[in-house]
Amino acid sequence: MSTHEVATGGLLGPIPLAEVDEVLYHYCSTSTFQQIISNGTIWLSALTLSNDSLEGKLVSAVIKRLAESDKIDAQKISSLLTRVDFLEELFEGLGLCLSKEGDLLSQWRGYADDANGFSIGFSAKYLDWLGSFNFFQHRAGFQRFNVLYEEDEHERKLRPPFEEMKASLSAAGLNQLNKLAELLRGPKSDEDIAKEKAAEDRLSQLILSLVDKWFLLKTNAFREEREVRLLSYLVHGHDSEDVKYRATRNSIIAYREFSLLEKERMPISRVILGPKQKTPLREVEHFLRISGFENVKVERSKATYR
Repeated sequence: MSTHEVATGGLLGPIPLAEVDEVLYHYCSTSTFQQIISNGTIWLSALTLSNDSLEGKLVSAVIKRLAESDKIDAQKISSLLTRVDFLEELFEGLGLCLSKEGDLLSQWRGYADDANGFSIGFSAKYLDWLGSFNFFQHRAGFQRFNVLYEEDEHERKLRPPFEEMKASLSAAGLNQLNKLAELLRGPKSDEDIAKEKAAEDRLSQLILSLVDKWFLLKTNAFREEREVRLLSYLVHGHDSEDVKYRATRNSIIAYREFSLLEKERMPISRVILGPKQKTPLREVEHFLRISGFENVKVERSKATYR
């Protein structure tokens, strides 16, 4: 996505803008809508506790599929997957789930309290700026990514780093044949040890580079959602002062809170009321206005659902 900067003279300086803005929708309950607007904040929550049991686990499956397709020996595949699985356990993705579709019945039913809630239309330009601004202030920020649903998309995304991993696996000598050869020829030279260490380090770097892809892959059963995610990351076991916890009926969920700074940049451009939402439009408009969100288009869903 190409960008340019527009200097607005605001407190926080120029905002990086995509050439064409998008509206990205967050479906939520009435109470969550009220909290977002009243507090002027969004929460990026732990994705592994979402409604998708495969969340964060498809990268390992794709790597295995690519390795088997390329007929890599079982010992190397096992070694590689052990490292990938370790990374799965080490990192948590914190995300805010958005959709390119603002008035979709399945979304209303699944994510907006069975259509009683709201769909909040955020400016993609604004979200890009907000995530970058936090990085520049040496705080945890976030980035925006499109979710990929098809297996061929998954493989295209992971094929380049996988090809490099294959080379590093061979150089690092991570299979039984290499170990047998070592026994036959005697101790390794310092040069061989250094080369294997460099290959091991490179392999670790390549696996670590998969982190930004960890939470971008979903099965095509979810493709109707056309999901876009704001993603931040949490390292398990590493204390992070900006991480908080909230409770659901059966889970304690980690999240990061981000303030919607400088509302004159218009973070929200549209709000859609769910098919069962009863609040009058004028009340929602007034609520937005007194909370600092101006020029927001407010309308009702066109879905007929009771």
